[in-house]
Amino acid sequence: MLLPILSPCINDKELWAFNISTAKGEYEIALKASEKIFDRFYSLSFYEKIIYYQILSNLYSGIGEFQKSLNAARAAIKLDPKEYYNFVLSAMANQAMHKIPEALHDYEAAIAILKSDLNNTTQEHDLQIKEDLSNDAERLVILLQSKAHLLREMRKFSEASTAYEEAATYSEEETEIADLLHDSGAMLMELSSFRQATHRFIAALHIEPKNELFGYSLALAAYKLNKRQIAIKILLSNLNDVNLLNRFKELGEFDSGFVSSVLQRTTIKSSHD
Repeated sequence: MLLPILSPCINDKELWAFNISTAKGEYEIALKASEKIFDRFYSLSFYEKIIYYQILSNLYSGIGEFQKSLNAARAAIKLDPKEYYNFVLSAMANQAMHKIPEALHDYEAAIAILKSDLNNTTQEHDLQIKEDLSNDAERLVILLQSKAHLLREMRKFSEASTAYEEAATYSEEETEIADLLHDSGAMLMELSSFRQATHRFIAALHIEPKNELFGYSLALAAYKLNKRQIAIKILLSNLNDVNLLNRFKELGEFDSGFVSSVLQRTTIKSSHD
């Protein structure tokens, strides 16, 4: 569950208690707290009202009341349409109700806000601002992944591939970058864009050369391009798990003759070691 980060300048103890009980999953206590705060809603500051709706959205999400969660998120958006987190809450509520196009729209709105924030502050040199920028970049990676997952569910593989690849440009973690590049390549495979997919898989392997899944994916792309000998060489260099190759065979990715050829060469290779 995503919860808002409350500013230290908020002195409303009931609002803090509401946030904590929601975070702990103490929903009955949280509901009572929300009612008390709502009774004096107009005494809250503008920022506190936004926080109230954000926590309320999380609370309703936690108890499975997703329409109410969405309503609270939309109330927060109405108060502050420039806060990315409000759209994230709306996206999660829509996604929980299987309203995929609406959730996608919300994620795109949140992504646009974060990108704007990054673009407007990239020239700053203050250490705190730099830390905030890094946090925003991390959030962008998560949101772009969420967008890609939805696009994948909608079978919009080209757009999903682009979203995964874009997420990789914002990530600062090499392992995550490799995974995102691989996911981007996997979407291209769905489109039978095997040559483009090989570029993604090679880039992922450049970061993690011992990753078996990346190696198998590259071999599969080569196989789909009818470069069987290259595919065999790739598999032989990555063949640490024969069961994984057989699993590919079961999925119909490789024909039985090809699998037998690889396994035979593996046996020959082992006998010479």
